[in-house]
Amino acid sequence: MAPYSLKASKLGRVILLYLLFTLLTGAVELIMYRSIDSIYMLMRYSLSMASVLVLPKLILNSNYFRVLMKAVALSLVINAVLASSWVFPVTRSAMQIVFKQEILYPQKDAFLEDLEKDQASRGRTLAGNSNSTAFLLFTGIIISLTLVRLKIGKLPWYIFPGLILGLMSILLTLSRSAYLTLALLLGYMFLKKGSRKYVRYFIISGVFVGGIFLMFNINSSTVDFERITKSFDMATGEQKLGYGEEARVLSWTLPLQRVVEDPKYLFYGRGISINKIKRSKGGELQTDFSLRGGLNHSFFASITYERGLLAFFIFLSIYAKLWSKSFRELKRLKEARLIALREMVRLLLLNLVFPLLVAHYLTDSEMGSYQLFFVFAIVITTINFIHNERSNYISSIR
Repeated sequence: MAPYSLKASKLGRVILLYLLFTLLTGAVELIMYRSIDSIYMLMRYSLSMASVLVLPKLILNSNYFRVLMKAVALSLVINAVLASSWVFPVTRSAMQIVFKQEILYPQKDAFLEDLEKDQASRGRTLAGNSNSTAFLLFTGIIISLTLVRLKIGKLPWYIFPGLILGLMSILLTLSRSAYLTLALLLGYMFLKKGSRKYVRYFIISGVFVGGIFLMFNINSSTVDFERITKSFDMATGEQKLGYGEEARVLSWTLPLQRVVEDPKYLFYGRGISINKIKRSKGGELQTDFSLRGGLNHSFFASITYERGLLAFFIFLSIYAKLWSKSFRELKRLKEARLIALREMVRLLLLNLVFPLLVAHYLTDSEMGSYQLFFVFAIVITTINFIHNERSNYISSIR
């Protein structure tokens, strides 16, 4: 049984076509608003397009996939060390000096002027304080370590400290890089043969991290729900402390409260008005200024709050359908290509014709269909790796 191979160039072209479309929407926003956020969005789309051309060819090779996951583990260690250093007095002063550098704020505006007031903003990490910095750091580490791995060999010892520091990073902050790297690391661990042994490592890591929090009496803004409640007006949805983890955590509960208080949130939500679209900038639709930290980071919140709870379940069903199709059709190369193209077109139409069914408009930075299609590409890559592993195992037995 020959190992299954999905050519990265074919899938990459489809993804690139979609990213090119989003790049054009970003260019339109730049012309309309001429803000630094628009420049940042264009940079983000351009970097995404570049990564599509480079990373699939590395990932689709099963050997490179292992290397990628180990490189992810190392990047998680680096990210978590930076996050944890904000907690301890010895390292906090050094981190404050670093983060006062202007170069770390490519999207800096009045909302990020005061570092002390905005300590919780975007996770207290180098990667968390700037999306574009995070992308460069994360992608650069992955590519660099992939190349280094080909020269010096394995990096297995990063797995366990990566778990411990990853858990600390997520508890101390809500860094998106920490979430992403930990998810990929766990995926790598449980894809490997004999992965049951990693379960106890995960449990031990959790106990270890919990002990540290108790020992040092760490009061993280992410887990301090009393502070979150006090800093947020549940009646009006107004956040008193500005952008931070409070809005992100509360974004999971506030939409449900809205559904209970007003039945329209079950079927319709707040809706979209022309005035709100006019207030948007840089391609990011600021649907509610008091919740912009939470809504734009939670598909559940954004869909439920703007389009109703029913729309969330419709969106969730699209996710499930996409995953199930990729599992069923992956083994047939031609069908896999066709389904990728068909799903991309279908999701585009959903965004253009039926905006109530998806997370955001195409001009939004957190595009629902963009995320969906990228998940589909990741699923194909992962299943391809599993299939290759199984085929190689059968060949070795024979």
